[in-house]
Amino acid sequence: MDPAALHTFQRDGVLVLQSLITPEAAHHYAQIADPLLGPPDRRRPGARRVLEREPRLTALANDPAVKSVITSLAGPRARVVRSILFNKNPDTNWLVPWHQDPTIAVAERIDAPGFGPWNTKDGEPHCQPPLDILESIVVIRIHLDPCPADAGPLRVLRATHRRGLLTEAQIAAFATTHETVEATTPAGGAAIISPLSVHNSPKATMPKGNRRVLHLECTALNLPDGLRWAEAS
Repeated sequence: MDPAALHTFQRDGVLVLQSLITPEAAHHYAQIADPLLGPPDRRRPGARRVLEREPRLTALANDPAVKSVITSLAGPRARVVRSILFNKNPDTNWLVPWHQDPTIAVAERIDAPGFGPWNTKDGEPHCQPPLDILESIVVIRIHLDPCPADAGPLRVLRATHRRGLLTEAQIAAFATTHETVEATTPAGGAAIISPLSVHNSPKATMPKGNRRVLHLECTALNLPDGLRWAEAS
């Protein structure tokens, strides 16, 4: 990865790449991923464990350009530990307020020191880990469709990733003082963030079309005390 891009990510907690894979590759993987969102008459806004459910998507995670980003930002031993497919369009539209992502998905619940509180999402145990584990994670969001400003793109508050875990009041205050980075790109672009970066996503206002995003969480760390990442190979 370009040293300037690496510096930008380390400084800001967000990096927007206008071209990570080709638009043709993005279209190809969008067609592969789309059935995970359900039949056309009953679409879902997202799907979990997508690399496991659709092994052909692992070719995208292993694409040289994607692997270069993963290893440059998360370390040479980094691998994907969670994969989610999101879609936002006029029928599956939502907004997400300013927040951090302080939880991880694990294979099974083990009440280890420093891990918790716990909850379950789609049958999968999630917990809040110690801060150093969250700091090790790099999130790569690959845009399988164009993501213009009217598609409800990810928006990130610059340089909030080094503030630790924030309260709702702190997040609200930062939203009034920190510069916002809007992750708009053509198909094949990507937004790279830390889970500790404060971010949100407005509703899409586009009249038609999809905003499909492959969300990959990557880290080189192993979990302690018998805990295992939900999806790490």
